[in-house]
Amino acid sequence: MPHLNLSKKVVDALPFSKGAPIFYRDRRLAGFAVRCGKTSKSYIAEARVLGRNTRIVLGLVTRLTPQQARKNGTREAAPDGRQSSSLMQKSWNSIYMVLS
Repeated sequence: MPHLNLSKKVVDALPFSKGAPIFYRDRRLAGFAVRCGKTSKSYIAEARVLGRNTRIVLGLVTRLTPQQARKNGTREAAPDGRQSSSLMQKSWNSIYMVLS
């Protein structure tokens, strides 16, 4: 899994995957990455929670810059503003602690 300095220019140049999604992790901020699928790219936050690797989508690359995605990785920017289960809330709180 490649580690890059994720800037707007670098993220825009990342290729779409031909098979399984590819994760490009940020060198500067642990837990921040870009997931490149077959047709789209998304910013994600990830952390290990209760022994499981948990990922949360922060937004699409076409709608956010890396700086905006990092800034949106706060407790108030929970995915889609939906109600979440207690496990998801614990996961989000743990990821928030990693990104802080």
